[in-house]
Amino acid sequence: MDESDDKTRWRRYQQSQSSNEALDNDEKEKFLFDKALERFSQNRSASLEDELDSDNVSSTNTKYTKSYHTAGGTKVNISVMRCGSTEHLSASGNKLRLDFSKMSTVGDLGDSPGSIQSGSSSGSGSPQLSVVKGAGGMQNFKATLSKYAGYIQQYVVTLKSACLSEKAYALDEIHRIVRQAWNLPVIGRDLAYGLCEVLRSSGGLDVLIDNCSNPSSDLRLQAARALEQCLSTNNRNHLVEVGLEGVVNTACTRGEPAMARVGTGIIESLFKHSEDTCTKVVKLGGLESILLHSRSQDNVTLRHCAAAFANLALYGGADNHQLMISQNVPEWLFPLAFSKDDSTRYYACLAICCLAANKEIEAAVKKSGTLELVESFLLSHDPQEFGKSDESHRHGRSKDWLKLLVPALTSTREEARSLAAFHFAMEASIKKRQNRLELFYEIGAIDALKQVASSPNRLAGKFAAEALRIIGEDIPHKLTLQVPLWTTEDVLQWVKQIGFDSFSEAFSGCRVDGDLLLQLDDAMLAEDIGIKNGILRKRFLRELTTLKINTDYSSVDPSGLDNWMMWLQTDLSQYSYTMLQQGVCKEMLPYLAEEHLQNDCGIENGIHRLRIQSAVRGSTDYTQSDLQLCRPSNPYQGISVGLGPAGLLYPNEASMMVTPMPGRATALSGGLLSLETSKPLDVFISYRRSSGSQLASLLKVHLQLRGFRVFIDVERLEAGKFDMNLLTSIRSSKNFILVLTQRALDRCIGDEDCKDWVHKEIKAAIESGCSIVPVLDTFEWPDADTLPEDIRSVISFNGIRWIHDYQDACVDKLERFLRGEISITKSDQLGTPLVSSTHGAGAPSLSGVAMEMGDASSGSNSPADKLLTWKDSVDSVKPDLNWKTTAAKPDGDVKSNNGTKS
Repeated sequence: MDESDDKTRWRRYQQSQSSNEALDNDEKEKFLFDKALERFSQNRSASLEDELDSDNVSSTNTKYTKSYHTAGGTKVNISVMRCGSTEHLSASGNKLRLDFSKMSTVGDLGDSPGSIQSGSSSGSGSPQLSVVKGAGGMQNFKATLSKYAGYIQQYVVTLKSACLSEKAYALDEIHRIVRQAWNLPVIGRDLAYGLCEVLRSSGGLDVLIDNCSNPSSDLRLQAARALEQCLSTNNRNHLVEVGLEGVVNTACTRGEPAMARVGTGIIESLFKHSEDTCTKVVKLGGLESILLHSRSQDNVTLRHCAAAFANLALYGGADNHQLMISQNVPEWLFPLAFSKDDSTRYYACLAICCLAANKEIEAAVKKSGTLELVESFLLSHDPQEFGKSDESHRHGRSKDWLKLLVPALTSTREEARSLAAFHFAMEASIKKRQNRLELFYEIGAIDALKQVASSPNRLAGKFAAEALRIIGEDIPHKLTLQVPLWTTEDVLQWVKQIGFDSFSEAFSGCRVDGDLLLQLDDAMLAEDIGIKNGILRKRFLRELTTLKINTDYSSVDPSGLDNWMMWLQTDLSQYSYTMLQQGVCKEMLPYLAEEHLQNDCGIENGIHRLRIQSAVRGSTDYTQSDLQLCRPSNPYQGISVGLGPAGLLYPNEASMMVTPMPGRATALSGGLLSLETSKPLDVFISYRRSSGSQLASLLKVHLQLRGFRVFIDVERLEAGKFDMNLLTSIRSSKNFILVLTQRALDRCIGDEDCKDWVHKEIKAAIESGCSIVPVLDTFEWPDADTLPEDIRSVISFNGIRWIHDYQDACVDKLERFLRGEISITKSDQLGTPLVSSTHGAGAPSLSGVAMEMGDASSGSNSPADKLLTWKDSVDSVKPDLNWKTTAAKPDGDVKSNNGTKS
């Protein structure tokens, strides 16, 4: 509809209303229908086409009937009907109510609150909430607030007295106005807060709270949508006092995707109120609801879940942190931090870092593997650009919220410091646009930022320096990680940072540089530096040990000895510099006796000496190329979860792992040698980056919580490149789960040179004798002849067809395959066995190849049909719709697959 014609008809319609003149009926009907159709299209993201010519009158009450096509190609009939002063727009049984009699009082079409759209603030061609233009500055803001406050008050009156249909319309318009206010640049936050105050003072907030418990499900949803947008700080206070239980019960309603988006948004807001409110909301089922919906496929819902976890981690306090650990929240943060949506990833990373900053639960948080996703996110994003990328960041966070984040800047976890510094850099750019930089001084963030900016942590230091630069503060001298090259001035700065500035003069007098600092021991601190208090010396040595572990020794370590020590176990790096000073290089390790390690290298811990010697003895059975394959080139290339018997995996904080070649011996963590016949990994998950990352990450969490040791490559999410180390990990895995999403094997077709990485992984799994379990999600097998010969056999494997709404039942079936409790192949159904197996004791393993719920290669049945083809009774595979995750199960008696493929 042409804009000029639209406005002309609108003005003529207004004139006819004010003068009581009769407007040409056809023109009036055409205008009303076009406006209604426009609103319907914008609400449902429909794509209008040219099929708008049929004037079919379906009843005496129908004013206009036409057809249109949605973006998905569905044809829908639309009718505009009169009910009193309200025009009802009917489309396939869904009604959108438009009150045109009230629109006539607005004035100009572009300023009509009925034109305010939900969604982003820059909808294509749709009228937006506009700022009243005048003298500028505060006068414009006050005029705009006054104008739209009048609309809010008018709709509150409607809510208190009108019929059901008009209430629904008023709720919709309150939602639109406030949401558009939030989305306005610069003044949006203050305007939205002002409108929220008007809503509460006029009694509208109480009406919204009451309607959240309305018997009408439609009205409950619309009231909750409006309430979600209106939960300013003061309105949250009011809600907590008068109606928390009813609102939370409505927010936790299950089943409706629309309510899931709104409900998770409400819980997200309530989790940033206070520790006491967090506890109340958790008791009312708020955390359960967030956990349940964190498995959703809806991006808006997932974003709310990630932000809710972050808010609870910040505001919840120690007791709620413990509860989050008991409910496996760190594990369920992994799929969120693995998401393709940047905002979801960010808030999931923020949540895991805030939890990791709590020393009481740090070990449990590290075990989840989610911390390993933080650095890859930070390396690929710029804080200032990220702050502009999404409406949820546009106005930044509140003073109280940011104050709770300040302690993360001084956390012992590098990930927490880096992410907190990133957020403060983003907030600094936002607050500068708002002229609110004084906030950083009020919350005490400046000193903490300066400490981080001068620290050896490269990533955190860069972001902290950026934040200080924006705020206008001087940037302190930056310490590098090349500690052996530090000057005396560098050492003095570090000493001050760790709180020992009272001994600065002693360090200066002794001219302690980086080389001497790394060689200090307890006696030197007592006699030469003058730290007489034994506890103070312990504190200093603890800080020094942390520095040694984080130091970059590349300037004095040409053989890569420290890399090997870090690969073996992170805290062994504290001995690297002493060993290097004694002339030890990596090639000398096989010749070192225990007395050399103890007396010359200063390794007093006997367990540490045993670990090094065991690893050295095991590594002598490898060729140099094998060692190169086993040494991860990037510590964030993969995630290994859980430890097997005797510490079978001993990665650096679960991100690096020993991945021995088949048939070789390998060293155990702190133990003796173990033959590779017991592979250290239960499952390797292969997936197509473009479409399979979400399902792959969900499978990782489900299996991890059931006691399996899982490898999933996370580097692929960023780089999209193949790393040869993955082949070693596949060879070290008993089972190979192949996530097949739509068209996942298309790149393998005709790939005779084996350039595609999914092709490489499948080939490696077949050659290494892994039990292959395809998991199919909207996937149809291609013709076998189109696949390269080296992976053609994969098409004969049965698998599990994934049904997202029944994922617990799907994983139950998958677990039975992996534990060897089921051994059914497609050949069994045909009566011609393809696999012969023998079973013995061992770790969880797939016995033979897995079957699907029915036939995975057949695309004739729907997912629901597949579910009903399971051999188990329907009752035995009913999905667990409860929010609770399955606890990790003991391995018990399990079987291993020693059979061969024929």
